[in-house]
Formats: sequence, structure tokens, C-alpha cells
Amino acid sequence: MGKFYEGLGNELSLYVKHLAWLNTAPKEPQQGKRKSKDAPPPPTRMARMKGDGIEPELPPCPAPHLIAHLMEVGPFEVTGMDRVTVSWREIDAWIERTGFAVAAWEVRLLRRLSNDYLSSSRAAEDPHCPAPWSAKPTQSNRDAIERKLLRVFG
Repeated sequence: MGKFYEGLGNELSLYVKHLAWLNTAPKEPQQGKRKSKDAPPPPTRMARMKGDGIEPELPPCPAPHLIAHLMEVGPFEVTGMDRVTVSWREIDAWIERTGFAVAAWEVRLLRRLSNDYLSSSRAAEDPHCPAPWSAKPTQSNRDAIERKLLRVFG
């Protein structure tokens, strides 16, 4: 049974890493300009893609209920200094409040997925960070990319 859980964990890890990459706004290089505190935050990759008419795809998700649990708990915690992996205490509190019967391996997996989401999110702040996963291009995505190129170079 160990190989099954390991394989499932690896598939879900790829899913959350790609989700984090999509939901992160790349940091733009500072070129001597200070940004106003009132300036809107830069758009995430997902927002940019949707704005360009591209529907972001995600890798297959063999256990969507575990991803839903992770998103409900929160893929990370925010402390006074930075974002951190969801703590055991926070997961325990979530289990206590929701009343979900969660197996020990699922709890360990939720914490691992939180760590994977957070590390991928931090790496994705680099504008040159490649996507952890890529789908085969669809015709609608190709059309959207062609329209964008025509707007830029057309």
C-alpha cells in the first residue's frame, strides 16, 4: 500500500505546484522606480492567461477531495514575518471544527502538499520560472496566443 500512497502524493504534489505557479504574480524587476503603496498588485499568471483568452489547464487530479481539504485549511499560513507551511496545530483545529474523519496518511499528505504549494509559490515569483506541468496545446489556446501575437506585433 505504501507505493500507492507515494504515487498519489506525487500526482497531487504536481497538481498543487502547478496551481501555486498559476496563482502567483511574478515579481517584476525593480528598475530604479518605487511602486506606490496604492498601486494595484500585479496580476497572477492565471489572471493574465484568462485576460488573454487562454483557459489555464491543470494536471489530472486523482483525489480532488484532498485538494479541497487543503484549500479549506489554507495552502499556507501567514505569520508576522512570512508565509509558512500549514502547521500540525492548524490541521488539527480544522479537523476538530469540521468533524471530517481524516486518516493519518491524509493528514501527513495535507502538510506535504502545503509545503509543496508554498515552495512552488515562492519559486514562481521569478518571472522566468517554468511551469511545473504543461498540457498539450489546444486549438483554442493556439488561437488565443495567435490573437495576442497579432496585437503585439500586428
